[in-house]
Amino acid sequence: AWSWGYSVRRIPTDAALESEEDISVEAGTRAQRETEILTRLSKLSPNIVTMVEAWTSDDGESLKIVMEFVDGGSLRDVLDEYRQRDQRLSRGTTKDWLMQLGMGMAVIHSHNIIHRDIKPDNLLLTRDRTLLKIADLGLAKVESVKIASTRASFVGAITYCSPEELQGSSCTRRSDMYSVGCVLYEMLSGAKAFQGPIATVARSIVEGDYDPLPPHGPLDSELVALCQRLMHLKQTERPSAVELLASPCLKRHVRKHFHRFPDLRLRLAEDISAEWTPYPEVVASLSTAAYSVDGETTSIPFS
Repeated sequence: AWSWGYSVRRIPTDAALESEEDISVEAGTRAQRETEILTRLSKLSPNIVTMVEAWTSDDGESLKIVMEFVDGGSLRDVLDEYRQRDQRLSRGTTKDWLMQLGMGMAVIHSHNIIHRDIKPDNLLLTRDRTLLKIADLGLAKVESVKIASTRASFVGAITYCSPEELQGSSCTRRSDMYSVGCVLYEMLSGAKAFQGPIATVARSIVEGDYDPLPPHGPLDSELVALCQRLMHLKQTERPSAVELLASPCLKRHVRKHFHRFPDLRLRLAEDISAEWTPYPEVVASLSTAAYSVDGETTSIPFS
């Protein structure tokens, strides 16, 4: 299958039109799955690309998808731009974008959906680069549904693939969090954790063989430790999306995000309450948070 992308305008909002042409049954099923997932999840989080509408052409040979047009490029574009200038993202920007990625993942995972293709290319930014949105859920699957294909068969990006997937095990929500760790590694270091021929990359991922980030020095030590946990070989040692948001180094950014989207905390309380329940420290840190915005201290209850 192949597709065309268009930027279109429907007053008062911008949207992007993607046209999948000459779709195979498999590609059509994948595209249809993406529309269903996006429609459901984009209503719950500002950190997931909004689905506007979708339809199949009269001849049934193409699928038209209208999505929110996110006009600031991707995280990949930003990382490449900084790499060319031999610069790194600031600590504040890294924490903010990681927090927003965690927010989107928390909603996705709360519906037992696994993204399976988290990478900088699929993380879009608004023009002012203050809002990050997760895109491309075409490879996503419901966690309880067993499927034969995995990213080991290269339907996704192997560089951000988890060890268990490469070893043929089932993909879980913690597999997504490993990919989040790979993204964080690149934001911190300016380089991919794993590079080289596919066979070399696969072996390095399975063995956990990558250049460690320095625990001290110019990098934020808390972010380095968080990255190490996210990229742990054992799934059980990796934080969930909710546990990620509970990290002390992200707490201030979570509060600011709730202030920016006042109804978000209510949606989260309703949508992922079961996820928060086992982690009382998370609720405690977010339930009644006093923080300063534009010099004014505000108290925002979580629920």
